[in-house]
Amino acid sequence: MNQTEPLDADLAEMQVLYDELNEEIAVAGKSPDLFDENAEKQTLHTYVKLRNRYEHELETLEKQYAKMLKHAKAKIDRLDFLQRNVAESIAAKLLANGKKKSLTTPFGTCGFRTQPAGIDVFDEQYVLGLIDQGKLPADIKRVKVEVSKSKLNEYVKSTGDLPDGVIVTPERQKFYVK
Repeated sequence: MNQTEPLDADLAEMQVLYDELNEEIAVAGKSPDLFDENAEKQTLHTYVKLRNRYEHELETLEKQYAKMLKHAKAKIDRLDFLQRNVAESIAAKLLANGKKKSLTTPFGTCGFRTQPAGIDVFDEQYVLGLIDQGKLPADIKRVKVEVSKSKLNEYVKSTGDLPDGVIVTPERQKFYVK
């Protein structure tokens, strides 16, 4: 089976659905005879039937799509769990002797990006207490009542003061795949 067969089958199925829809719309779209109660009821019944069918099809597709997305994400997670460290090691080895930070393969690019040094707040309540006590600038605290890492990072860089509850994370290489 070649790669275009599933696409051709999907297109053929879409054409059948399109033709069916046009036929049903043609029947449903006829204006009922305003003096024929049965024709009016039939038009109403057809509309309700089609509307419910299409709503059901939409719900079914949404459920199927959600399952497909979940399955695809699980496959990526499993692949990363099984092979990411190996791939990362191989890429690091291949890039070790040069200035390049990425490799081009027939299937995409992988490499490393420099993650700037940053801070991690491991005791947010403590840092918030320092702000409330006036020991750190108030604008470090967000309205959402959490520590603004960017403002705290600016404070640490400008003063050199690393308050309790905060650690510095070193600059590191982050592996990526496109």
